[in-house]
Amino acid sequence: MEGARNVVQVRDERIGRYEFHHVFLDKFANRGLRDDPAKGIVGWSNQGANDMRNLPTGYQTFARVGYFISSPKAAISLVFRQRRQHELA
Repeated sequence: MEGARNVVQVRDERIGRYEFHHVFLDKFANRGLRDDPAKGIVGWSNQGANDMRNLPTGYQTFARVGYFISSPKAAISLVFRQRRQHELA
C-alpha cells in the first residue's frame, strides 16, 4: 500500500506544477452522456444503459484537474499522440 501512496503523491506534486484552463468544446459535442431516443440524443456508447449517465455534470475536479462537463450533449473524445511513452508518466 505504501507504494501506491507514493505514486499518488508524486503525481500530485507533478500536476501541481501546471496551470490548467477550461476549453469549452460543448458546441462540438455529437454524443450525449446517455441515450435519449425521444430527444434524438445518441449516448456515448450507443448501448442503452451502458453509458455515462452517472457522470456528474458542471464543473468537476478529477485527480486534481478541473473539467466542465456539459449536458445533454457532452461527449467528445480527444485523442493525442505522444512520441515516447514516458512523456505522459
